[in-house]
Amino acid sequence: MNSQMSPITVIPVQNGEGSQQIASCPACNCLPYSKDDAFCRRCGCRLNMKCRYCESRVKPLDRFCASCGTRRIVFFDRVHHIFRAHVPHFLLGGLVVAGLAMFFIRKSFQSTPRIMLRR
Repeated sequence: MNSQMSPITVIPVQNGEGSQQIASCPACNCLPYSKDDAFCRRCGCRLNMKCRYCESRVKPLDRFCASCGTRRIVFFDRVHHIFRAHVPHFLLGGLVVAGLAMFFIRKSFQSTPRIMLRR
């Protein structure tokens, strides 16, 4: 398991229809209020996705559809989850890098006045 990815918690729920499992959000690890929630109420991550071929429900980080076996493209989903989970770090780091770049660019274009002494 990667240190950046948090484990997904699965909670069994008993109701009138039988036992069901509700998985936590893959981005922020928050538990949804019901199994029908399409998006996480804390971070906005999509929880209930559909397969592009058979329209059955798949989990956000599944690589294959459990019904038809179609391979999903999860690269962009994972990048999106990482950015969602670590937005303050990326934002602060980006601002620091941009500020330093601007400082050094301005410093390199400034010409220092040279005093020439005549004898």
